[in-house]
Amino acid sequence: MSKKRLTLAQFVKHPKYKQLNITAGCLANVIKRGQLSAFKHPEQPLKIAPDDVFRWLVKLNKGNPKAIQKLNQIFYGTDFYAEQEQEMIAKLTERYENLLVCTPEMVNRIMSDKIRRKSRKP
Repeated sequence: MSKKRLTLAQFVKHPKYKQLNITAGCLANVIKRGQLSAFKHPEQPLKIAPDDVFRWLVKLNKGNPKAIQKLNQIFYGTDFYAEQEQEMIAKLTERYENLLVCTPEMVNRIMSDKIRRKSRKP
């Protein structure tokens, strides 16, 4: 989790968070309503922590796993798998644990191949 705080303008213009399409005014209103915490120092603009924005957006999208997965990709650059996919990863890991080296990349590659094969079936 990142500890770096950004001003509202920096957050909105940041290449990583730009795809969220959130305006500085929107963030300011959310802060005024008390749904998002901000840090204010004398003679400096409001600053927010990206982790706080992430938590707020996850609360808004509660019950929408695809949106939460997209938020995880934007904020942390990782894919979070659905429950069924996690079970498949566990089975594959068990099956291949006797190999000398079974890296997470190998498990992900095998899992993605299995998912592709499943999607091709009529």
